[in-house]
Amino acid sequence: MSSAVGSPSPFDIRWRMLGINFQIHSSFWLTCLIFGYLVFGYQPTPPWTKNPFLCLACWTFAVLVSVIVHELGHSLTAMLFGQGGNVIVYSMGGAAVGMYEFLATWKRLLVVAGGPAASIAFWALTRFVLYPYADRESRVMDENISRWILLVLQILDFFNLIMCIFNLLPVLPLDGGHLMKDAFMLVTPTYGMRIGYALSFCVALGVTLYSGLKIAYRGLPYPPLDPFFNLIFFAMFAWQNFNVLRSLPWGQRHRQFEEDPW
Repeated sequence: MSSAVGSPSPFDIRWRMLGINFQIHSSFWLTCLIFGYLVFGYQPTPPWTKNPFLCLACWTFAVLVSVIVHELGHSLTAMLFGQGGNVIVYSMGGAAVGMYEFLATWKRLLVVAGGPAASIAFWALTRFVLYPYADRESRVMDENISRWILLVLQILDFFNLIMCIFNLLPVLPLDGGHLMKDAFMLVTPTYGMRIGYALSFCVALGVTLYSGLKIAYRGLPYPPLDPFFNLIFFAMFAWQNFNVLRSLPWGQRHRQFEEDPW
């Protein structure tokens, strides 16, 4: 298990399905609720005016399902290449943990791409199949029930789309960063990892600085996310990438770090 995920606790939820071990770390619940409060609070008309607790429950359920679907995309793709793995949901999101460093670089690229592919497919299913069907059925359903079902589907739509865009940014440890790093390692095994971490650091630093400018100057264009949240997270990513970059020796072929969390 990667140290980035955190130590197990007696309050974790565990089960096994499809030959994969699942674990929901206790830190996920509080972090998800805080994130939901920030996202809803950033909207001009928050949907929780009548029942904030049920609204946050809908948010937590939708996020949990979305993260598990995403990590299953990684794990099931890895199983095609004979590598098992564990899916861990924790405070920072999710991680598909396994010995993927033994896979060839092109196989690792496919394993990394499996997560975003699953999220995009799930988003398309929600947007073009589940939501239109639920919207039609809501006319004959109880108003209170249909309202919350539609809210869950709206959150699934929003979260999976934003997660795909956010997660495909070329910043490690996001999927986009892993795709970029492994692509460079295919081209130049000697310097590919160093180039990947250097570019990842630059992008993370750029997002951090722009988020800070957005906080200071509200008129700047920005996606529908909290800039303060992005500033904190991408500053952490920039610092992590900088530290890894400093530790990499020059002129040597690099192996994958063990148990990459995706």
